[in-house]
Parts: sequence; structure tokens; C-alpha cells
Amino acid sequence: MRILAAVGALAIVGALAVATFFFGGFYSVAGAAPDLDLVHWALVRVRMASIDRHADQQPPAGLDDPAVIQNGARAFATIGCVNCHGAPGVK
Repeated sequence: MRILAAVGALAIVGALAVATFFFGGFYSVAGAAPDLDLVHWALVRVRMASIDRHADQQPPAGLDDPAVIQNGARAFATIGCVNCHGAPGVK
């Protein structure tokens, strides 16, 4: 019984340590900093599961057409995507 109590106490301490690490701001979410391997693995798995569950439409056709690409680039700049995602010449 004492072993189970010790395992439970260790699990609680571990969960508190992880919560402190993430919610305390110690984990960097900067786009320029690489993610920890475990975080990268989890993000990839969650993204792929979400895509598999929710992506029921076909991708847009005609991406070989330069006019379509220019319209997309214009929307990217106009909507404000450049502010976070950057662009040629923009960090």
C-alpha cells in the first residue's frame, strides 16, 4: 500500500513540475526556438489526427496557374498574415 501511495505522490509531484514548467513561462514558444522532441512529436500527432478527422474537402485546384498564386499572395499580404508568418524581406 505504501508503494502505491509513493507512486501516486510521485505522479502528483511530476504533474505539478510539468505544469509549472509550461504555465510558468519556462517553455519557449518562440517560432525561432526548436521544440522539444516530445512536444514536436505530440504536435505532429495532434495535427495529423485533426486533419484526418476534419479535412473533408479537396484542396483547391489550379495552383499551377500564376494568377491564382498572385491572388493568394495578395490575400496573404492584405489580410495581415505577413505580420506573423513573414514574407520575402520581412522577418
